[in-house]
Amino acid sequence: MKQEAEEVADKKKLKVMKQALLELRKEKDDLSEQVTSLSERCRELEKDNSDTNNKYMRLYEENDQLQEQLQKHQYTLTSKKDDDFNLGKLEKLLDLPGAGNK
Repeated sequence: MKQEAEEVADKKKLKVMKQALLELRKEKDDLSEQVTSLSERCRELEKDNSDTNNKYMRLYEENDQLQEQLQKHQYTLTSKKDDDFNLGKLEKLLDLPGAGNK
């Protein structure tokens, strides 16, 4: 009788342990699914971040080029203004016709 009671108790313990093992496996599978999902989302965010960085880098480079072109044009306009001004002063000094028309 005592042996039968121990066998019944062992069977109950085994049943509880099997149930606990099944629950742990299910939990492990759920966590594995979450890790896979989060890893995929992380890759997507890294790609989005890379795309955004590339976009802003292109815009920065384009802005830099436009600033250089603007400076060149400003220098050209300033130089042309100075040349016209100096030409007008020279015409006045030499008392040439058309002096001061500019």
